Amino acid sequence: MNDSPLRILLADDEETFVKVIAMHLKENYGYDTTVVFSGREAIDAIGKAARPFDVVLLDYRMPEVSGLNVLQWLLEQKNETPIVMLTAAGTEQVAVEALKLGAYDYIRKETIDIEHLDILLRGTHERHLFRRERDQRSQLLRDRDRDRNSLGTFQNSINSLSHVVNNSIALLSLNIREHIQTLSPFVKHEAQTLFVKAFEEIDSEYKLISSVVNLIVSLSTAMQEKLSSDSGASPIEASLQQEVEEVVRQHATKMKA
Repeated sequence: MNDSPLRILLADDEETFVKVIAMHLKENYGYDTTVVFSGREAIDAIGKAARPFDVVLLDYRMPEVSGLNVLQWLLEQKNETPIVMLTAAGTEQVAVEALKLGAYDYIRKETIDIEHLDILLRGTHERHLFRRERDQRSQLLRDRDRDRNSLGTFQNSINSLSHVVNNSIALLSLNIREHIQTLSPFVKHEAQTLFVKAFEEIDSEYKLISSVVNLIVSLSTAMQEKLSSDSGASPIEASLQQEVEEVVRQHATKMKA
């Protein structure tokens, strides 16, 4: 749990009002408060902050750049800093517009209860954390679904290619046997042993290639099943890993021979 004090940005052109609020939050609740007096200053403070503010208390009516302008800028920047808008009597439409632009809440300045402001700010911060965690979970689920689809396409491609390779290997095996039968009568007796051994080595290599292709297909299938089930390592994965290690060992031995 993070015990750091909440970082609050207070943006209001009424200096006395905003300074009183800032002092109260700092002295009574230990908030790390920053005060600005215009929308432009609010944008600069948010944009340049080394660590995002936990909540921004933002007056809707400020010279040059209004609170709604700041909200529009946040929306364009995809900045999710939570905003509580300060409004006035008769500005209900402004409050509605602020919520549409992404504000978490609004409060009327003439009815603000400074003693309960802490509850509002902490509640806004907690809602922001909950929303962010929910969005992150949703993104993880979308990423997982995308990975499943990509792996499914990859699996289909592997299966198609393995079918081609295995057919080619089977044809090669048939050709080897035919070549042995066809060429054997023309090979001198003393070279027969070398002749047969050479083709046996070729036969061994294509069988190794076939086993590697089949392992690739099996590994791809195991990966897809694991992603679909969200489970840990399975006995099948361990067995496949052993087969891979054995194939690699056999290949290394042949290369050294």
